[in-house]
Amino acid sequence: MLNKFETKSNRVKGLSFHPTRPWILTSLHSGSIHLYDYRIKTLLEKFEEHDGPVRSVNFHLTQPLFVSGGDDYKVKVWNYKQRRCLFTLKGHRDYIRTVEFHREAPWIVSCSDDTVIRIWNWQSRTCIAELNGHNHYVMSAFFHPKEDLIVSASLDQTIRIWDISGLKKKTITIKPFKENDPMRIQDELFSTDVVVKLSLEGHDRGVNWAAFHPSQPYIVSASDDHHVKLWRMNDPVVDTFRGHYSNVSCALFHPRQELIISNSEDKSIRVWDINKRATIHMIRREHDRFWTLASHPNQNLFAAGHDSGMIVFKLERERPTFIQNGTDGVFYLKKKHFNSFDFSTGRSVVLFNIPKIPSNNGSQVMSYNPVDRAILLSSDQEGGTYQLFKIPTKDSSQVSSKKGSGLAAIFISRDRFAVIEKSNLVIRNLENEEVKKCQFSFPIDWIFPATVGNVLIQSEDKVYMFDIQQKKTLHELTIHGIRYVIWSKDYQFVAFLSRDSIVLANKKLEQICTVHETVLPKSGVWDEHGVFIYTTSNHLKYLLPNGDNGTIRTLETTIYLTGVKGSKIYAIDRDFKNRAIEIDNTEYILKLSLFQQKYSDVIRILRESRLVGKSIIAYLQKKGYPEVVHFVKDDRTRFQLALECGNIDIALQSAKILDDKDCWNRLGVEALRQGNYQIVEMAYSRTSEFDRLSFLYLINGNLNTLKKMINYENSDIMSRFQYSLYIGDVEERIKILQEAGLHHLAYITSAIHGFEEKAEQIAHQILQDPKAQLPTLPKNPQLLVPPLPILQSQEPNWPLLMTQKSAIELQEASKFSMDTTANESTNEWDDELDFGPDGEKKPKTTSEWDNDEISVSTPPSGQEEDDWAMDTDLPGLEKIGIDGFKLGKQQQQMFIPPQPGPTFGQIWSRNTNMAADHIASGSFEVAMGILNQQVGIVNFEPLKSLFMNVFMSTRLSLPCNPGLPGLLTPVQRKHGQPYITYELGYLSEKLKQVYTLVGGGKFEEAVKQFTNILHTVIFCVVQDRNEFSELKTLIGICREYILGLTLRLKHQELVKQQPTAINRQMELAAYFTHCNMQEPHLRQALRSGMGFAFTNKKYKIAQSFAQRLLSLNPPQDYATKCMQIINFVQQQPPQAPDTEVQYDEYNPFTTCAISLVPIYRGKPSVKCSYCSSTFLPQHKGKVCTICQISEIGKDVSGLQVVLQK
Repeated sequence: MLNKFETKSNRVKGLSFHPTRPWILTSLHSGSIHLYDYRIKTLLEKFEEHDGPVRSVNFHLTQPLFVSGGDDYKVKVWNYKQRRCLFTLKGHRDYIRTVEFHREAPWIVSCSDDTVIRIWNWQSRTCIAELNGHNHYVMSAFFHPKEDLIVSASLDQTIRIWDISGLKKKTITIKPFKENDPMRIQDELFSTDVVVKLSLEGHDRGVNWAAFHPSQPYIVSASDDHHVKLWRMNDPVVDTFRGHYSNVSCALFHPRQELIISNSEDKSIRVWDINKRATIHMIRREHDRFWTLASHPNQNLFAAGHDSGMIVFKLERERPTFIQNGTDGVFYLKKKHFNSFDFSTGRSVVLFNIPKIPSNNGSQVMSYNPVDRAILLSSDQEGGTYQLFKIPTKDSSQVSSKKGSGLAAIFISRDRFAVIEKSNLVIRNLENEEVKKCQFSFPIDWIFPATVGNVLIQSEDKVYMFDIQQKKTLHELTIHGIRYVIWSKDYQFVAFLSRDSIVLANKKLEQICTVHETVLPKSGVWDEHGVFIYTTSNHLKYLLPNGDNGTIRTLETTIYLTGVKGSKIYAIDRDFKNRAIEIDNTEYILKLSLFQQKYSDVIRILRESRLVGKSIIAYLQKKGYPEVVHFVKDDRTRFQLALECGNIDIALQSAKILDDKDCWNRLGVEALRQGNYQIVEMAYSRTSEFDRLSFLYLINGNLNTLKKMINYENSDIMSRFQYSLYIGDVEERIKILQEAGLHHLAYITSAIHGFEEKAEQIAHQILQDPKAQLPTLPKNPQLLVPPLPILQSQEPNWPLLMTQKSAIELQEASKFSMDTTANESTNEWDDELDFGPDGEKKPKTTSEWDNDEISVSTPPSGQEEDDWAMDTDLPGLEKIGIDGFKLGKQQQQMFIPPQPGPTFGQIWSRNTNMAADHIASGSFEVAMGILNQQVGIVNFEPLKSLFMNVFMSTRLSLPCNPGLPGLLTPVQRKHGQPYITYELGYLSEKLKQVYTLVGGGKFEEAVKQFTNILHTVIFCVVQDRNEFSELKTLIGICREYILGLTLRLKHQELVKQQPTAINRQMELAAYFTHCNMQEPHLRQALRSGMGFAFTNKKYKIAQSFAQRLLSLNPPQDYATKCMQIINFVQQQPPQAPDTEVQYDEYNPFTTCAISLVPIYRGKPSVKCSYCSSTFLPQHKGKVCTICQISEIGKDVSGLQVVLQK
């Protein structure tokens, strides 16, 4: 039996599988209903409206509904999409035991402890039938899967079969009588809707469950008499299955095999063979009674509910055993037939039959030798066996084979195969004779195929490449829980499939990338492009060498890949049907072309396919290719992409089409950032932002246009006054103030600016009001005139550097742009010149159009003018220059600024996956992501200063001329990567200094320094693997000292604050002595603990410390004290063990760094993902208190440091 999913909850009383989705409903004794996804092992939803235990649930086959029944006497119908109860059916007067939907009709059947079975119409929400006849609790009632029958089981020791064909005819079919026909009344009054077809008696005690067979006229029942019975509806013979020794709660038929599955309160699940009437499998739990069972309507899945949750399981593996036959086909085993399937013809033939196949409960491995056409079939069941077959030249029903015992067997060469025998690797020939035996210092869990002469050996969390001939390990890779290994066709790359991840590596077992999956990967193949294609339970996916992955399509059923040719995938399903599936590989070919920098292929794919959707756009943006804007059709997406890549022209085109205010605002911001004031002006005009527009004109010196803005019809008084201030037009300002009725301000403005006549007119106007007075003029007025622009350029836009085009833009330009240099003059053209009579050169006429040129120079002497000639001495042009005209390329040499290349920081980050290199380049976020994956760092605040040190130490500032900033120069190691200054020698010297602090009793300062060393290790560089091992040792030293000194400081704190807490103080002192420290420091800890224990009359502990201290060769005064204490304790009467102190020196333990309590060997614990400090399980997910940066219990890949050779 294979356990697929398990939950922990209150007692589960009801279960139901969804017919199409990977969901299962559980009803709990606590009153809740839980909906789980058993494929991704997640709780999806909780439904809580019942009062009391819920004993049964059931999904509808087609509608988004399920029904539940509980001890509150209510039947509830729920909609799981709306996540609520739709309505409640009331009528039962006691606990409801089971509920079930009818497969076709809108009916629900329910049974209850009120001895009544009710049939409900859930559409009309009424009870349409009551089935009375049982005289005790009705424990179960279910519809027949095909016929109009109901089976019920009761504690009255009977099983009843009810015929409901009359009810179906009455409620669903058309009535044969007219409305007022007396026969209709007679039919309604005296006809029977439901009748008892059969009553089965045979159990000695109450019957808890009865169920129909899905296709045969069989019924299975489970009873409190500890028996399971098989009833035949057309045969009086009853089969009894004995084996349970307590009440049998539930029993049902296997939907595809001749099996019965039952569970009981004896804490077991049993699988019975119907023909043999014997138990063939059994699952037993130690403390949980089983209460219910459910089977999936379409898959080989079962579920059982028990006291503390439920389990979803299979009885056997459904994965077919197969092996690729080169590139043209696949061999597979179907029952006892060995078959071959040809990809090109699509035909499958049986090659031979084998007499006995191993059980499919374990792992089966098939290996193929194409040279001798030999097949190895091995299984780990029954201690491990293998069979060697040689494919006959002609088809035959039987074939001889060679057998042997071994855990796994695979071919390693044309005439050799390897097999695991008693933890040894044995090499045998094709005659099954032992040739060589290899022994290992580590256990062998499994073997996988590799290159010729080699084998992959899995041992715990590592896989080794082992050379058979040399008997040595070539390479190794750390991977947990490998299930399958798939090699590429040329054996250059390999994929390792585990339960939750896929790892790609090269033939030297150097890891290329890793991708994690929430759903179990099932199979995989390599295509001709080097892309790994794999399947999960419901998806077909791809994985590129750079770690990019995606979904090709959704699968309706689980398949196992056997080959790939172009855009066609070949697979085999669980029913041994070979399939050929057409796929669209455009997406991963595009991504692969980007990865391989084949930009011409990228452009071709983008042009020819309809691939430019949101996901591809996001991918190209993420990879740094925003030029995809050239291929996007949607205007809004095109606009956003154009802004992101700074392409103002394309953004302007899209903005004109969209004509959206938000688009114009964003375009204006980007154009202003680039200094393109013409587009900024257009954007402000479209959005009517005249305040911004006027200020733009002011800073550009465009005063003429600013004057025109004063006369805009939609300009308000305040805006016009502001514009007049900008241009310094006092008369306009006076005019606007008068229009606004602010005559006093207009008078002051006129008077202080010297407009006396205007001031007199305004004063006269003010004094017409007898109550009005002229305002007092300021004594020291200041002139408000804006400064004149220094430069008024005809080209208002800022000059831009010529930026280097991306690869995609260059490929785009190479196909559609024109070569402008073709029209320029070259030396070859310059040679084709004619000489005039006076020896001067003149252009050679090559066509009639050349004569149309106007010559401004005087023709040579003696040369007559033709009819087209004109007088070249135009009067009045002698003193006129050519200012204001731009000269072409041929008249002047333009300066083209150099194209900026990538910065050294960009180069560093581009060529590494080390966190220290990314920090040096300034890519802090990328570095933090890498450190989180490697060592689980979540708190980066303590590392801030180290980040800045690494960043600054890789740059030198060279002084330049006075007044100019210095030049930044990179400090690099070999291969152009940044030079990291932190080395092992520096940390070793620092460690010696901290040892001095510990010896001097400066514990708080020592903890800070040890923590700093622990943080600095992350950024350290090493010269070889030995130094890397020393770094790991250094991490352990810092961890032990930080923990020990923390215990010591906590001990001192308790002595001051809680002097009466002697036991806790004693515990901390004892734990301190078990930290792995240097001998001088350990002697100090034991001496201090010994004195404290003796002073507080903890004589046994004091004696133990004294004995340990003597074993460390202490100084003479220490040794004297130890011997005195030992003699003193031996002279005392025997004391009972001190149970108040949680300390057992004979039981190995580690100390939880948060709770500061011991974690003895064998007890559950979690560790820090960086420093490996130990913690109690409840602290998982917290930040480690030792290193102060990493998450406790996080799965990580491990620390990686820079190898500086």
